[in-house]
Amino acid sequence: MNHSTHTGVSVTRQKRVAFYLRVSSEEQAKNGFGLDAQKDSLTKYLKSREADGWTCDFSRHLFIDDGYSGSLESRPAFDRMKKVIER
Repeated sequence: MNHSTHTGVSVTRQKRVAFYLRVSSEEQAKNGFGLDAQKDSLTKYLKSREADGWTCDFSRHLFIDDGYSGSLESRPAFDRMKKVIER
């Protein structure tokens, strides 16, 4: 855990995370790797890390590329996510 104790009080530092979801084919979506399944899985993982200070503002930090191959160097949502991280 990431704690600060310089004041004698243990405080968990907040860690903002972003979710990036991508599916490039309908076949992936049909076989349980669709966007909803990815979001559910990541949401469960995030919940398991709340004690470590992990948090996600889904309205600002959920990035979805539906129908874009991972082999493409540039994908719209992925590019937006990189810009947010660079701030």
